[in-house]
Order: sequence, then C-alpha cells, then structure tokens
Amino acid sequence: MSPLSGAVFLLTWTNESEKQVYARRFDGNTWSAFGPSSDSAGGITNGPSLTSGNASVSRDREGIPYVSFTYGINYLGNSEIYALRWNGLEWSYMGTSPSTGRGVSATEERSGRSTIAVIDVGTFVSWQDFPAASSDYALFVRRWNGSQWAPLVPGDTTPVTTRADASLQYTMSAKGASVCVASAQTTDIEVRCATY
Repeated sequence: MSPLSGAVFLLTWTNESEKQVYARRFDGNTWSAFGPSSDSAGGITNGPSLTSGNASVSRDREGIPYVSFTYGINYLGNSEIYALRWNGLEWSYMGTSPSTGRGVSATEERSGRSTIAVIDVGTFVSWQDFPAASSDYALFVRRWNGSQWAPLVPGDTTPVTTRADASLQYTMSAKGASVCVASAQTTDIEVRCATY
C-alpha cells in the first residue's frame, strides 16, 4: 500500500467497546482501511486489555504515517505512551508494544496527551504525566534513535518542564532541525526548544 501523499488523509479513532485505535485513509473519493485490521477488530494498536486512545498522527517527507497513543486510558494505575510506524505492509511498534514493555514514556505516573512529530532530524514524541496529588504535572519529550526512545539530552531523563496543577496546557512543534515545546498555565507561558 502506498504511503500518504498529496491530498490523502489518515483518520484515527478509538472504539470504546473494543478499546483500540483504528485508522482509515481517504484518497479523495473514498475512505478505506489502512493496513490489516486497521478499521476492524484489533485496530492498529491491538493492545491486550486496557483502553487505547488519544492518538496523534504525523508523517515524514515520503508520506509514511506515524501514530502515538495512550494505552491505559481511565486506568487507575499506570498508563503509558506508545508509537507506531507504517512499514509498507502493516503498522509496527517503534520500541515496545503494550504486550512487551512500557513504550515511549516508561514513567511511574499516568502518562497521556501525546503528540508525535517527524522531521528531517528524527521522530519526536511529547506527553504529559498526571501525577499523584503531591507532585507537579510534568512534560516530557523523547527522540527515536533508531532502536529506542531516548531523552533529547543523552542521559537526562528529567522533564522538559513541570507545573503545579491540572490547568497546564502544552503543544509541541517541530520543523527542519528544531523541536519546541510551549506550555501555558493561567497567564504564564514557557517555550523550550532543541536544535540538532
């Protein structure tokens, strides 16, 4: 199947009854499945038992689509962020899947609200951690190094920023060789960028 290009769109959604993320592509005339079971049982995530959702979509220069999502939505325990890439035949996990590991985030908190961006210098995923009441809300960014998700600064696993309460809002933008995260809380706005 050809990658996304031109006016082709990729739509993702969550089927709450089956707890998975699904995908269809639009070729300008009709919507159709994008990969095996992408719009039926199992979807593109095909996770074991907990609900997958809150998907984010990006694509590279060749039109290859990438998706990040949360596994464990509404779960009182730990939830994690995972990422998928279209390999030309099917959706494949970048790093571990919900069945094999803790994905992109691998934190001790409830992770959610991910954003994925694919630019010339790599693939980036950002997300927000929703902690216990005594902790700050934290924003993280990881970069795919070809085999695993790594911090922007090698060895530095600390958050990009932390904020005191749930009013925190954020966005990630990436272009060329730069990735930036902007966060806002009430009237306070903070922007942090990394250039490669």
